[in-house]
Amino acid sequence: MGRSPGYIFGGDFDRCTTHAITGKVHFATDVQYVGPLTIYRASAAGGAAPVITAEVLRQIASTYNEQRETAPVPLVLGIPKIDDPAYGWVALLEARGDTLTADFGSVWPEVAKALKSGQRGTIDVDFFPPGAPGNPAPAHWSLRRV
Repeated sequence: MGRSPGYIFGGDFDRCTTHAITGKVHFATDVQYVGPLTIYRASAAGGAAPVITAEVLRQIASTYNEQRETAPVPLVLGIPKIDDPAYGWVALLEARGDTLTADFGSVWPEVAKALKSGQRGTIDVDFFPPGAPGNPAPAHWSLRRV
């Protein structure tokens, strides 16, 4: 599956969104594509074996890319509340060894500028473990949000 720099998620949620702070309305023509960015690296903490291994990262990427239209992962700022806006959506995941990278589609212009220029804090991800409520792939680990 190749990268598609013009990839914008379909559906009503992308046609028009309102910025939570500025109140500016963004239409699909305003949003941008960003990536690839490293979002996670499998590593051992305190000498213990990592829970999310390179093999698990490959499974997460493969499963996500197959179902991204039905269960897209949001790009959020900070630790979001349930009703906070998504500032973009994961368009593609790729596992490269012990690293997980993401391409983002439908990214708000202000956020895209910060991501592209490196003027951002750390990138943090949340995962659903197998069997967790809300996990779109209940038998596997899944990406919840970036």
